[in-house]
Amino acid sequence: KYYNELISKNKNNSKNLWKIVQNLTRSNSKKQIYRHLINENNVELTDNIDMAEEFNKTFSNIGKKLSHKIIPNRLVAFRGTYSLNSLVLLPTDHQEVKDIILNLKNKKSGIDNLKSEVIKHIVEFVTEPIVYIINVCIKTGTWPSAFKNSVVTPIFKKGNSALSTNYRPISLITNFCKIFEKIIKIRITSFLNKYKLLSQKQYGFKEHTSTQDAIITLTNNVSSALDKGQPCLCTFIDLTKAFDTVSHPMLLESLENIGIRGQCHKLLESYLSNRKQCVRVGGECSGWLPVEYGVPQGTVLGPLLFLIYINDLFGLLTSGEVIGFADDTAIFHKGNTWDELKETVESELSYVKDWFSYKLLTINLEKTSYLPFTCNKSVSPSFNYLKLESQGHTIRILPAIKTKYLGVFIDCHLRWDIHINYVIKKLQSILYTFKYLCRLLSRQYLKMVYHALIQSHINYAVLSWGSAVSSHIEPLTIIQKRFLKMML
Repeated sequence: KYYNELISKNKNNSKNLWKIVQNLTRSNSKKQIYRHLINENNVELTDNIDMAEEFNKTFSNIGKKLSHKIIPNRLVAFRGTYSLNSLVLLPTDHQEVKDIILNLKNKKSGIDNLKSEVIKHIVEFVTEPIVYIINVCIKTGTWPSAFKNSVVTPIFKKGNSALSTNYRPISLITNFCKIFEKIIKIRITSFLNKYKLLSQKQYGFKEHTSTQDAIITLTNNVSSALDKGQPCLCTFIDLTKAFDTVSHPMLLESLENIGIRGQCHKLLESYLSNRKQCVRVGGECSGWLPVEYGVPQGTVLGPLLFLIYINDLFGLLTSGEVIGFADDTAIFHKGNTWDELKETVESELSYVKDWFSYKLLTINLEKTSYLPFTCNKSVSPSFNYLKLESQGHTIRILPAIKTKYLGVFIDCHLRWDIHINYVIKKLQSILYTFKYLCRLLSRQYLKMVYHALIQSHINYAVLSWGSAVSSHIEPLTIIQKRFLKMML
């Protein structure tokens, strides 16, 4: 009964539901466990404080290190978005702050250890003081110093878990800071939407858009070109630590150009200046270090500021189409012949590389590749690499026969068999767990688990891959039926 109620409460939250399932089946959770780190001097660290200090040193210095490796490039010929309209930053009021407080998610507390449940409980007492403080900050263009301090949790990505560079820093800020950031985000987002200042081909961190929109845009472009017999390819660009290497002066310039001027610009300049962070490992914290680069991940404003920072990328090219989801960048090109297409792509990618250098963003060439799309009637490309000329250097980008883009495997023939097999393997890994749950849960709650953990995998990006031939889809249908029969 206890787990049935928990499942019912979290039926629309697949992340929480999976945690409940893991607890039910006593599976190993994915909780971050830091066993040891190897520092740059090849010394093994096992003490929590030592590891926290190593993480903090890595996270606070990565932007400076990467930017110093880039040759400065001003790109005088390119001028990005410039809005004649300016954002007028209006004060907040009692009702807005109260609504934001009551809608705060019940997540971990920040450095003040004050949970959102507590603030909700005393909302009638704290709303007016919060309104007063925020309005004073808006009027003076000053971000409170206490709101600039973040506690960072290192989240492992992939690779060698002993290397601090293979972790993503997620900032934990106070709930009072979240309230302030939400108020500013509402005003900036409303201004950007009103004047359509953010590219429509940027699908990340925006309302009513998702990864699936980016996937559909790309695959529709490919299908259309293949149907017309046009050569086409897509370049998938990987950026190294993109959020952590944002240049604050350049971000402030981008904000000015897009129309965030005056008091709001002054407030965001204060927001970015004199930031500090510590890292928490195993309940113990490192010392504080200054943060001179980047927008903090895990905050409310961070993702929006990043979108503004890279917004000009989407208007950079004349032939290619840039499709973005935050820092995941795909560039689609089509042409009349492969030779003509190669020449166009190489020219435009060289320009893109220069633009990223200008923005002090680093392309990870080892993880950047292109996918040439062909079908049985088309002629395969005669070239086996793309050559970029950038700042006096020649760079080669190699082709792939498949790539994983936003959780979907795309192959060079757009057949979808690789992705479908990937989904089948995922479902097979859940099969035993689901069989065990059938003995514990009623059918009503099994359905909730099924829709959250099984059907969600099947439905993801189905508008793109659902057109695959029946022989590829049939094995997926078979395993889906196995799950359905278990619930009978």
